[in-house]
Amino acid sequence: MLFSERIIEELVSDLRSRKVKLESLKINYRPFKNEIQLKTVESFGFALEEDYYVNIYENILYSETMWLEPLIKLIGTRFEANIAVDEEGEFKHDKIEINASYNIKPRILHLLSYLSKNLSGIVKCYSSVREVTVEGHRKAMTNINFYMTLDGKQITSLLKERTVNKKHLEQWLYLIDQCDREIIKRDKYTNTFKVINGKINYETRLEFSSQIFKLPEEMKVAND
Repeated sequence: MLFSERIIEELVSDLRSRKVKLESLKINYRPFKNEIQLKTVESFGFALEEDYYVNIYENILYSETMWLEPLIKLIGTRFEANIAVDEEGEFKHDKIEINASYNIKPRILHLLSYLSKNLSGIVKCYSSVREVTVEGHRKAMTNINFYMTLDGKQITSLLKERTVNKKHLEQWLYLIDQCDREIIKRDKYTNTFKVINGKINYETRLEFSSQIFKLPEEMKVAND
């Protein structure tokens, strides 16, 4: 199990004692620390039945086995999952908001080969991806973020798929390579692309970039 039952019991007991209504639960998976962080968005001042907190407890356990553990195995990178909670304490497992982030370390020499391997899992979710953001700093790519709305019930079946949609993966890699060529011209770079039917749309994008220009030495102001 990813969560111990004791930890979940303590979380739910705390919500109950404070008469708190849970609006949403954020789950941060941090592979570099080998940990999962739970964050709650809460409303106060509610007199809720015991069944509400029982549902919260059972839905957290259900999340772990139904979609959280399979998602970790599928995409193999850090992510934040945000799941809404209804009035009965039931989680909306069919509309999980995911932000999956791939950190591009400086020591990666062959970027496309690295991404071809590491994106082979998340590309199976291509129909659920809404946006992709590519970031760069000091003329080097630093992060690629995928924003998705996933149906938790489908994640296990995606994990079992043995074939990778090469058409979408190759299109993603081509666009990321284009970004990499742009990044080396700038000091800082962020580009957000809409994804339509699994295809990254390069033509309609929101771009932020900056460059630093050194001024002549005679314009330098001495420190006090």
